[in-house]
Amino acid sequence: MITPPSTLGILGGGQLGKYFVEAARTMGYRTVVLEPDADAPAGKVADEHIVAAYDDESALQHMAATCAAVTTEFENPPARSMLTLAAHTAVHPSPTAVAIAQDRRSEKGFLTRQRIPIAPYTEIETDADVAYAAEFQYPAILKTNRMGYDGKGQLSVARHSELDAAWEGLERQPCVLEQRLRLDAEVSVVMARGADGKTAAYPVARNVHVNGILDSTTVPYEATRATILAERIAAGLEYVGVLAVEMFVVGGRLLVNELAPRPHNSGHWTLDAARTSQFEQQVRAVCGAGLGDTLLTVPAVAMVNLLGGEEGLNDSGISVSKLILNPVMFLEATGEVYNGDNDLFKSYKRSDLAYVGRLRGYRDISESMNLDIGTSFAHGHNDAGPDDTTQVYGVDATLRYRPLQEALYKKAMLRTELFWSRREQQTGVNPAFGMYVSGDYQFARRWFAGARYDWSERATDSSLNDKGISALLTFWPSEFSQVRGQYRHINYAEGIKSNELLFQFLFSIGAHGAHVF
Repeated sequence: MITPPSTLGILGGGQLGKYFVEAARTMGYRTVVLEPDADAPAGKVADEHIVAAYDDESALQHMAATCAAVTTEFENPPARSMLTLAAHTAVHPSPTAVAIAQDRRSEKGFLTRQRIPIAPYTEIETDADVAYAAEFQYPAILKTNRMGYDGKGQLSVARHSELDAAWEGLERQPCVLEQRLRLDAEVSVVMARGADGKTAAYPVARNVHVNGILDSTTVPYEATRATILAERIAAGLEYVGVLAVEMFVVGGRLLVNELAPRPHNSGHWTLDAARTSQFEQQVRAVCGAGLGDTLLTVPAVAMVNLLGGEEGLNDSGISVSKLILNPVMFLEATGEVYNGDNDLFKSYKRSDLAYVGRLRGYRDISESMNLDIGTSFAHGHNDAGPDDTTQVYGVDATLRYRPLQEALYKKAMLRTELFWSRREQQTGVNPAFGMYVSGDYQFARRWFAGARYDWSERATDSSLNDKGISALLTFWPSEFSQVRGQYRHINYAEGIKSNELLFQFLFSIGAHGAHVF
């Protein structure tokens, strides 16, 4: 057993690594993080942050000499780096287990050998594989073997005639073609296994994904066999550490989707509602310190995954969301309090707080259609003076239509919002009203067309109103690039008319940002 104050190392300095470091330090261990980003969150709380590439030889030698054991916070550390470390110190999970989890073909091959049920698939690595896939069952999803997660690195394929173009869109990387199934639910099991073979699993979680990214998790979910499958997988890998197993529920059957050789986003609730968090469990498993109790401390848990924007949070504040369980629709309530300036509110002193509340409801109307409705409220000081405030009320609705069984690349979305404001200023209280209506339609594999109409009274003078129309055309050359053209015509209250032609080219690098496919 590795005891405090020994040093533990971790590859990766993100959010999961930060939680691991905090758990290790609470238990009395020193920590070292290897992460090339100097501003990574885990590096800020670790005893030592090695700012170097994951395959930097001197950095790996230093980590091996310093650490009694090394683990990882992500599934894609270089295999050679893991082997280099394993030659000199304990590495958990093993390089072999991580190598299997970071390659979809290897992962599916392993699961098949272990007789673990998975979705039907075939490998796509050559033109001959594409031709052979004519016999495959469509619709399907084409996924890159490596580096794809949160919906990235994968494209939908409605029929065999689209497969070659989809593979080209993924730059002809080695892929697996997986049958698209009608899911009853998506679930995950987060569990730990020690070097002695003992296991401890958390209650099964049900997950809801939006655009391929985890949106919400509820625990517990009744699927006892899910835990049995996860334990079989861990045993087959001779796994040591925390392992997450994602599964599909299809017609009452469980099919394993993929493995994550680390703590999992669907397990963040364990920080607040389990006797042992998944991060403390990771420390315990790696150190051979005995696995902790995984029981819930409450009857049930609902968790919403909040994602920060690319610009981060510029204001000081707090945001809290809660799922409201009911049989009619998915409901989410969000409340936010912050201090800071934006286009609507202004803070003159630290006690000038802005308040925002929103209630969002979501319901599937049919297999091809869903409705999203919401209401919102905001209150805060405005730029008229330190004693003047603004209140805003809004209602919105979004209708989405996507007939997957008929046309995989055809979908439509209608959206509208009505909002009212009440602004205090030197001339008195000015009420104002505004609204917009927009529509988007995907008419081909990579082509989207849209239109929008806006009409609003001025917040400072409701006798003045502006209105505008716009038309958009968007083309996606690949999953990482976007070309958009927009024509916008605006009639201002002063009688001025504006005609604008906007052109945008967007190219994203890395594994962040929303995935549109």
